[in-house]
Amino acid sequence: MNIMMLCLSPNKGGLELYAFDTAVHLEQQGHQVHYILNAQGELKDHAIKALQDHHTATPATLIKSPRSFIAKLFLARKLAKYIKQHDIQILHMHWNKDLFLAVWIKRFASNAKQNNNLKLVYSRHMQITRTKHDAYHKFIYRHVDCMLVSTLQMQQEAQTFLPIPAKHIQLLYLGCEKYSGPDDATTFSKTTCAKAKFKIGLFGRIEHGKGQHLMLDALIALRKKNVSACCVIVGHIMDQNYYDELQDTIKQQNLSDSVQFMGFVDTPQQLMRNFDVVVSTTFHETFGLVLIEAMRQGICVLGANAGGVQEIIDDAINGKLFTTRDANDLAEQLYYIYNNPEQRKNMAQQGKLKADAHFSAEHHYQKLLILLTKLAEKNPI
Repeated sequence: MNIMMLCLSPNKGGLELYAFDTAVHLEQQGHQVHYILNAQGELKDHAIKALQDHHTATPATLIKSPRSFIAKLFLARKLAKYIKQHDIQILHMHWNKDLFLAVWIKRFASNAKQNNNLKLVYSRHMQITRTKHDAYHKFIYRHVDCMLVSTLQMQQEAQTFLPIPAKHIQLLYLGCEKYSGPDDATTFSKTTCAKAKFKIGLFGRIEHGKGQHLMLDALIALRKKNVSACCVIVGHIMDQNYYDELQDTIKQQNLSDSVQFMGFVDTPQQLMRNFDVVVSTTFHETFGLVLIEAMRQGICVLGANAGGVQEIIDDAINGKLFTTRDANDLAEQLYYIYNNPEQRKNMAQQGKLKADAHFSAEHHYQKLLILLTKLAEKNPI
């Protein structure tokens, strides 16, 4: 197949890395992939290095993300011409703000005389919270040939809120590779948490919706129970004001020995093995890939009882759930995990079994490839 991967997001989080890693995987399977990335985005440097390391035949095309309506149409026409020149069959996009651009790329690329039948695939990474059955969205979504969603809840939301046929909405659970390299014990040994009795890992962008402040409140509560707990918070600072508020809380509550910020890491699974538990405090996580990564490493997990996390964790069987946005319940569940090491070990083992069986990258990409192949061959999904 000949595929264009479109992701003009300026960030470098789970969405952006998934888009890039998926394209690299498809190329490694013998398909030609054309990468369209934001020239000013954080993913750019990562992508350039990775493509050089993989000796890819097609370098990334770096463009400035358009803002105006006219600029988007101009870029759409330019990329449509590129699609025709390279006989691209699949346009695979990931960032919801690229949808308008992708639709117009498809319209400009489709030409009955040339029998160009470009298929638009939209991997939806965020929850859908409101109905979109107005004229504009009906126009947009009638051009989407396949929407990929990562949870049953998202599938139901898409069927309810979006003007797109149910047969075009495909459930495809995300998966992750099992990291089999060495532990990052050296980096971890330099953290303030290295000697703590109870080591907690919290992975995610630093912004209010990720709920890092809940962890600080939970650490305060654990300290009152005489638990020597420490948390390493890993992720980009996306909201500087929120980060400053977290730092103020740490200073006011004397938590400097209990919390350390590490920033973004390229291989989180390498670090995860050092923790007793990996936690997701996000208010409403669409899926929860970080939990899957920890489960595949045999680490106990704890997540908010909302969104896609409920489809990953079976409470008290392969992990624990806490009431979303509730720091007190978060502290209670952390205390349970700390106070029951045998149960923690059992949940970690069961979590690994579930993640290996249902959330492996191999299973994910196998199903994705089947879907894309059917579309490229102009067969119904």
